[in-house]
Amino acid sequence: MRIDRTFIFHTNKSAGFNAGVAIKVSNGVAAGVTLGGNYVVRVTAMVMRKPMWQAMWGMRIAKRPSMRGAM
Repeated sequence: MRIDRTFIFHTNKSAGFNAGVAIKVSNGVAAGVTLGGNYVVRVTAMVMRKPMWQAMWGMRIAKRPSMRGAM
C-alpha cells in the first residue's frame, strides 16, 4: 500500500529585516539609508553644487501598518 502526501502552504505575511544603502556621485552627492522591520527608518542626504551649494537631509521613522484583519 502506497500513500502519497502533498503539503502546499502559501502566505502573504512577510517577516524579517531589510536594509539598503544607496550612494550617487555626479554633479552633487546623494546618499540614502533604508532600514526595515516593524519600523521603517529612512535617512537621506543630498549636496548639490548648482547654481550654489545646497544641502538637504531628512530622517523619517514610521511604524508599518498592521495587516491583521485586512481580508
